[in-house]
Amino acid sequence: MRLSADLRAAALVNETVAFELNTAAAYFDRQGQRDVAQALRRQAATLLAEASRLQAEGEGPLHDNSTSTSPMPLGVKDEPAVLEATSSS
Repeated sequence: MRLSADLRAAALVNETVAFELNTAAAYFDRQGQRDVAQALRRQAATLLAEASRLQAEGEGPLHDNSTSTSPMPLGVKDEPAVLEATSSS
């Protein structure tokens, strides 16, 4: 389930960056630098395609290769309260 959320988050980041690239492309268009604007739009299109792929992959079945069926808690040695709470089972 965590992998799915991570993939959706990565897709959102890609969409956000693509939006910013298109905004920058509009600026360069206004400045008369069409080549730069076109390059930025191509990068934005690539990111949007990747965002689509990540979104689809995040909605698909999860591939869990681990053999454990229960979650493994992580302890933090630098935090005494967390270490105490996780080690007293």
